[in-house]
Amino acid sequence: MKKIALAIISGLGVALSFNLPSFSFLIWISLIPFFYLLNKKASLKGATYFLIFGTTYYGLTLYWVAYVSVLGFVLLIIYLSLFYLIFYLLSTFFIKRPLRQLAIPAAWVVVEFLKESIWCGFSWGNLGYSQFNNLYLIQIADIGGIKLISFTIVLINFLIWETIVFYRNKNKDSKNHYRGIIKNLFFLLLIFVVVTAYSSYRLKKVEPEEKITVSLIQPNILEKQFITPDEKKEILKSLSVFIKATPKESLIVLPEAAWPYLLDRKNIQLIDKFVRRNKRNIIIGAITKKGKKHYNSALFFNSEARLVQLYDKIKLVPFGEYVPLRKYLKFIKVLNSIGDIIPGKEKKIFSYQNKDFATLICFEDVFPYYVAGVAEDKDFLLNITDDSWFHGEPEATQHLSIMVLRAVENRISIVRAANSGISGWVSPKGHITKLKKNKDSLFIQAKEDFQVLTSKKRSFYNRRKGWFVLVSFIFLTVIFFKKRNFYLSQKA
Repeated sequence: MKKIALAIISGLGVALSFNLPSFSFLIWISLIPFFYLLNKKASLKGATYFLIFGTTYYGLTLYWVAYVSVLGFVLLIIYLSLFYLIFYLLSTFFIKRPLRQLAIPAAWVVVEFLKESIWCGFSWGNLGYSQFNNLYLIQIADIGGIKLISFTIVLINFLIWETIVFYRNKNKDSKNHYRGIIKNLFFLLLIFVVVTAYSSYRLKKVEPEEKITVSLIQPNILEKQFITPDEKKEILKSLSVFIKATPKESLIVLPEAAWPYLLDRKNIQLIDKFVRRNKRNIIIGAITKKGKKHYNSALFFNSEARLVQLYDKIKLVPFGEYVPLRKYLKFIKVLNSIGDIIPGKEKKIFSYQNKDFATLICFEDVFPYYVAGVAEDKDFLLNITDDSWFHGEPEATQHLSIMVLRAVENRISIVRAANSGISGWVSPKGHITKLKKNKDSLFIQAKEDFQVLTSKKRSFYNRRKGWFVLVSFIFLTVIFFKKRNFYLSQKA
């Protein structure tokens, strides 16, 4: 029971770090109970503890998924928890090897990479995202991405845990244990100094001076699968009121699926009439139909009502927009009222006032390497999303935290227009500016104009992307073939 309690406490601490930003400091100690579950030899009982940790961690962090699909939530939690079995097998091996203090965090990095790369990919809840408000830590993301932050978190937790183990066993071999304590405390101090010094340096760097005016409209369309014809007309009237209140030189952005009609050849004239009447440069999210196929799209109309660019979403939401392995899962229905959405095939470049940008739809910003590729040679990025299905917090802030890390990783501004979620923009340094109405950001109908920084200068991470994961994998491979074993002086 003691070890089950440790697994639950550790998972709870990590979940609180994600669900309550004011408790994000817990991430620096939450894995200490988790490391007491490590053994020198893999066992079924040990694997069970890690499954309990994983289900607690993700069950509490992602409970909002159950608002749209209880079955999807259960399957997702089981699936994600399996990755901690992989970490368990790796850690029980590398805990006996030299440089275990680095090998264990490197193993975690590899597992996070596998989690976001295998099958549909899911990086939501990676440890580093919990620190999105900690500007004096997250600046290192422009070197190694979110994985470097996760590595640092695991490393510090492991060093603290090992120091406690050394202290508790000091009477067994006083000289060696005190040496271990001093060494670990030195490394903890060194990590703190290096990370804060680098972050301070990056935060003092001059921001780009070029700007573009972007007007974000948050329509707060109610969460419904079916909207009546009268409701659709009211939505268009409301959108027009906000659009006409924007500066004429502004780029106006409406969120994902803000267009209340299915956009096909039969009703193309409706959107044409809408943009002609408003005479603005407008990006609007819509469900489009081409032949018999449906797409989640972003359309860019100029002030003359000409369709300048159209992007079809490439990274779709499993079970929300399509069902993976549809051939074998014919009995499962997608959550939307349209049916399976088809993924787009190519990235598109949008341009306005000589500024190039790319549009990400919904959770496409969750994929770090995809975003890094899209960000190349762009002046800024745009994300349109509809987070209304998840009842606000903590999903809205968790989604925002991911966007913050994408901005810092690539040193690029990212603008978000959300329906009922958090709209605003994030600077290349991670500063957040939210769209607000009476100090509220969620469940509001509002419009706000922002001066967004633009620059084509990218980070080291953007140019090298997965180098840190590769180095972690190579490091573990080298340690794997080392013949000499190093054991903890006393089993925890």
